[in-house]
Amino acid sequence: MLVTTDHTPAHIARAHTLRVGWLVSYAAIRQNAKLWTQARAAATDGVPLVFDSGACSVATTGQPVSLLAYTSFLRAGEKWRLADWCASLDVVGNPAITYANHRSMVEAGIENAMPTIHLGTDPAWVERYAATGAQRIAIGGITSQLRKLHGYTDADADRWLAAVMPACARLGLRTHGFGINAEKLVRGYAWDSVDATSFASGTRFRTLPIYRDGKLRNIPLSELTGGQAEHLQRLGVDVGVLGNAFVVGRNGHPQWGQLLQAGLMAVATALSEWNHTLRTLYVSDWGMGHHVLPMMARWRADPAILHRIVQVHRT
Repeated sequence: MLVTTDHTPAHIARAHTLRVGWLVSYAAIRQNAKLWTQARAAATDGVPLVFDSGACSVATTGQPVSLLAYTSFLRAGEKWRLADWCASLDVVGNPAITYANHRSMVEAGIENAMPTIHLGTDPAWVERYAATGAQRIAIGGITSQLRKLHGYTDADADRWLAAVMPACARLGLRTHGFGINAEKLVRGYAWDSVDATSFASGTRFRTLPIYRDGKLRNIPLSELTGGQAEHLQRLGVDVGVLGNAFVVGRNGHPQWGQLLQAGLMAVATALSEWNHTLRTLYVSDWGMGHHVLPMMARWRADPAILHRIVQVHRT
């Protein structure tokens, strides 16, 4: 279902209401317990929090995520109550097991468990989830990497979404888009939330997302122009730090915090302007919590910050 727009500029209509939260991976917490400490502190500070099993990301490592272990983690101390939602353990390409896992988590008391339907799955599964009381559903398998991995084309994704998204809307299901950051996809459908790692591209690829004139571009740090540097300075980015020597793998380097700050502002601004229905952007780069969580806390304390950022991006 295509998003309809009115005559209200997007940066006025939505920028001041977009929430920025953290998508926390159980698989990542299993490897680094400090992430749970950070997540709990973030939730205490009012940062929107969601849990994901992380099974998709670790599927190739030979360390699968157990349904029992994931459910037990969420139940212990009722961690699930800290979250907007908890993604049920899904299995790409097997909707029956994905459905069974979801029902198991709901019956175990995870009241905010959210099922996922993957590209290529029969849209009739949306009806089945709605019939069991689901209030939201995640859309998975849409990213270019996953489409290529499973042999789907852009046209395949478009046809599938054209069937699935209207069904979700008709049944009153709010939708989360896993890894949905591409402009065409963000603009094209009525997402309630999406998650992103693209804001952190500078720490991986030595580039910086910059949003200007309605477009989000990744600029190599070595090619940053004087005008772009001035633009970043108006956003409060320490451009001098960006000029420091880049050292891969040292996430304590002061440059990283500035790269993440600038990238997050650019991506959030783009998403808020591209889609008026989008309510929440969840950050899903789990290794950067000590950098991004303080930013999220400031964002929640000052919700109008995005509106001011938009104004700078548009000048």
